[in-house]
Amino acid sequence: MYIPKHFKEENQEKIINFINEQGFGIITSSAEPFPWATHIPLFVKEHDGALWIHTHLALQNQQAKLLQQSAKALLIIQGNHAYISPSLYEGEDVSTWDYMSVHCEVEIHIPSNTEAVNDLHALVHYFEKGLKEPIDPANFSKAMMDGYLKYVHPFRMKILKMEAAWKLSQNRNETEKNSIREFLKTLENPLWKEI
Repeated sequence: MYIPKHFKEENQEKIINFINEQGFGIITSSAEPFPWATHIPLFVKEHDGALWIHTHLALQNQQAKLLQQSAKALLIIQGNHAYISPSLYEGEDVSTWDYMSVHCEVEIHIPSNTEAVNDLHALVHYFEKGLKEPIDPANFSKAMMDGYLKYVHPFRMKILKMEAAWKLSQNRNETEKNSIREFLKTLENPLWKEI
């Protein structure tokens, strides 16, 4: 991913927190005649000194078959973003877009059946935590899980390389940054407000 030096985020803890807060990304695979992309729920966890992304796809998704045949893929996690008007700058300039985004080069690992059940439990548990009445996936019946695994393809992705762009008007002076912050607070689009 192209990232100008002043927009590059290199703090791994911040990047991992960002990925986990978003909890959703796009996995891309090479294919003919066009690449495939699928939106997936996900979370990052460290195992044995490596960072792993846990997720799943529907088995009917053509990309599930591609991922079983391919060792590597690209994962994209997009955060909030906002249009920045040039009217907010002190001098004449062009408009831009502020955003937060992470690209991960990943290696695909297909789990055993036991690992697949554990991974699905971990995924449900991760997203249930903090809810008023969280569901404990350990209480799912074996019959329900066996049925679920007929339709879902759980897998893990080992992160080989992680790049993060935090393009948040860092190249602007303090007056312009304050103008941008105040401008974003006035917008109706919640995605733009939160950037």
